[in-house]
Order: sequence, then structure tokens, then C-alpha cells
Amino acid sequence: MGPTPSPEIAKQIRKNFSSVRFYQDIFLIRHHLWKDVRQVASQFKGRLIDVGCGLKPYASLFPGVDYLGLDYPPGSDRHYGEHTLADAWGDASALPFPSETFDSALSIHVLEHLPAPESHVQEMFRVLKPGGRILLSAPFVWPVHGEPWDFVRYTPQGLVRLLENAGFQVETVKAQGGAWSAAGQMVIIALLFGALRPRPPWDRPLGWLWKLSLVPLINVAALVLDKIFQEDRWALSFLAVARKNGGN
Repeated sequence: MGPTPSPEIAKQIRKNFSSVRFYQDIFLIRHHLWKDVRQVASQFKGRLIDVGCGLKPYASLFPGVDYLGLDYPPGSDRHYGEHTLADAWGDASALPFPSETFDSALSIHVLEHLPAPESHVQEMFRVLKPGGRILLSAPFVWPVHGEPWDFVRYTPQGLVRLLENAGFQVETVKAQGGAWSAAGQMVIIALLFGALRPRPPWDRPLGWLWKLSLVPLINVAALVLDKIFQEDRWALSFLAVARKNGGN
């Protein structure tokens, strides 16, 4: 299982992933990610590799697996510093493991940061045993982030093509949050982080006003409207589950 999170990091994971609250500015993206990964987690068994693991926020959803996290040192140092929970370091497009090492694989919001995402998926195929499964999630509607390492966004068809070209059989493709969640999350980011305009010093206190008043309203309204008006072509992310043929 690798390093155990400190109480501080465990609290951070609960706050920003497993128990994210409707009044938080990252609620919509994290709510849908957590919910959808949890729904398919029971399909993943045995030895699991989480590429781009960071703080391993999803590890608790996979009880009973041998969970190994891999990250790329420069990215991990920048985002997590000494708190990273990676068990191994390596390049996502040249994994440092023998072929057919793992039964399961995760790649959650990693693809967009890779100059060669095709190589990453091919490597995941290589290190999986026959019959093994991969869970792949990539953003669709999301601002540029992690510059200069942000290269691409994926449609459902793009994910399917990427996986099938690597040899996988795609079993599931799912929108993570519909049009209203995507629109609501973008409005929140624009209001709180100045994506629409530069924010002068005197305007900064308004950020707290937006956060206390509008953010909870937008989050709740987005979930309700997604239920009523189901539009999946404009989603925050898309998630795919695919299988390497062979095995049981």
C-alpha cells in the first residue's frame, strides 16, 4: 500500500475529495469524479497502478487491492512537495515496470498533461495482465492549468479511439457532470479566480461574498438542472473503463 497519509493529508483528502461540500468552489468537479470512480471501483482487483497518483485520493475506494502509486518527480514536487504519497517515480509514457505486472490501472486527469498521451495508454496496456482493466478520466470543459504542461481535452469518441488504438476493449464511457455542472463550475472559477477580468485590490473582498452567497447556490442548482435537463455532450470530464482482452 505504500506510505500512509499523515492526519493533515488525510484531512485534506476528505475535504477536497471524499467529503467535498456543496459550498466549496471545487464541489462540482470533485463530486462527480468521486461518485463515478466509486461506482466502478468494484471492477478493479489485484495489483493496481495509479499513474499520476499525487496524494492517492481515490485509494480508499479500492479496499483489498495492492495499491501502488506512481508520479513524475517535477510535477509531484511542484504540487505536493514532501507530502506526495507516490511509491515510485517514473514517466507516464515509459512506465518503469515489466510487461503484465498489474491487474488494474488508474489514470485520472493525467492525459491532458502529457505531450504523448498515446504512449501513456499504450504503456498502460503493456503493464496490464490479460483481462486487466483501466479506468481513464480526462477533463473536457476545464480551464488551462498546470502550465506549461496542459496540452489537450478529450471527447468520448477521442477516449474510445485512444483506448482502442492501444488494444483495449472499451466497456464504459460516461460523462462526469452534464452541461449545467460544466457551466456552473466555469462561472464559479471565473468569479473567484478572475478568469473574466483582472481583479483590483479593492475588489478582492468581493471574492468572499461570491463564495459565501453564490457558490452554494450555483452548485446545488447545477446538480438539480443536470437531473432535469440531461445533456451529456458538454461535460466537465469523461470517464472510460476498458479491458485488455485475455484472461478470465
